[in-house]
Amino acid sequence: MATKDDFFQRAASVALRHHERWDGLGYPDRLRGQEIPMDARIVAVADAFAAMTRLGVPDAAALETHFRREAGARFDMSVVAAFIELLPVLTRRAEAGESTP
Repeated sequence: MATKDDFFQRAASVALRHHERWDGLGYPDRLRGQEIPMDARIVAVADAFAAMTRLGVPDAAALETHFRREAGARFDMSVVAAFIELLPVLTRRAEAGESTP
């Protein structure tokens, strides 16, 4: 059974590693590909989406283009594929000012 310490260690790992890049050019440890924990790869895409929508880029086509361009370099391609599948729902929520899960 997971403990509170396990939860905080995992959260700290995600916070630390969501700036790693799929191509190994990220920080702080220059992890590459599968070395990056999956939860950090997911948060990397979610964080970029949140930043772009805060900057006023909720247009689904622009977001899809950006994430497709960065797949395989900045982001895990499988995470981007899942994100693009959910993109219509996410952009509707962002445009409506709703929080995203």
